[in-house]
Amino acid sequence: MGDLRGSIEDASRALELLGDGSSGRDHAKALARRGAALAQLGLSHQALGEFEAAMALVPDDEGLRSVREELLTKMQQEETQNDGDAETVN
Repeated sequence: MGDLRGSIEDASRALELLGDGSSGRDHAKALARRGAALAQLGLSHQALGEFEAAMALVPDDEGLRSVREELLTKMQQEETQNDGDAETVN
C-alpha cells in the first residue's frame, strides 16, 4: 500500500513540476497514473475524477477511455454487490 501512496505523491509532484507550460498529454499521463493508484487503493470515485480530468486534456486517447469505462463497470458492479449485501442484512 505504501508503494501506491508513493505513486500518488509522485504523480502529484509531477503535476506541480509540469506547471502550465507543459503539454496536456504530460498532465494527462500524471493524472492517469494518480488515478490508477487511487483505483488500486479502492478509491474509485477519486480515481474516476482523475481519469475524467485526463480525458478532458486528451479526449482522443482511447487508452484513457478504456480504463475509465473499466472503472465505471467495476464501480457499478460494486454498487450492485453492496445493494445485494444491504438487502441480505435487512
